[in-house]
Amino acid sequence: MTYAMLVTVEANRYDLAFPDCPGCAASAPTEATIAAHGQAALIAWLEAALLRGEVPPRPRTKVRVRGKEKVQRLHLPLQLATKLQLRWSRQDLGLTQADLARRMGTQQPLIARLERPGVTMNLRTMERAFKALGLKVSLRFER
Repeated sequence: MTYAMLVTVEANRYDLAFPDCPGCAASAPTEATIAAHGQAALIAWLEAALLRGEVPPRPRTKVRVRGKEKVQRLHLPLQLATKLQLRWSRQDLGLTQADLARRMGTQQPLIARLERPGVTMNLRTMERAFKALGLKVSLRFER
């Protein structure tokens, strides 16, 4: 899963903005540090939204570029991408955490932990959750 990052050069620094995540921005001192600074800002913004109980925006495939902006795509860590997909899928179906827990034959606190940043997920439990949401999971590994 990737989010678009807009990069603008301003007075010997690189300004970074995320059109899908309002208010998420950062700057980088050098071109070599753009991805690291951008990824740290994006991850922090998305995790904060999850912790507040919000449903973060999904990444768009197309982004409008203005002026001298350049677009870079940033990949999310697998754990965070999985938590976001779980939250979006639950929202799409209009399910509460308790509803999903009932579908899985478990308790609501487990679903809350699955969606909480910083909590390591058991793959078997995640598979059960996605199956209860009617989703198939597939992974693709690339170099």
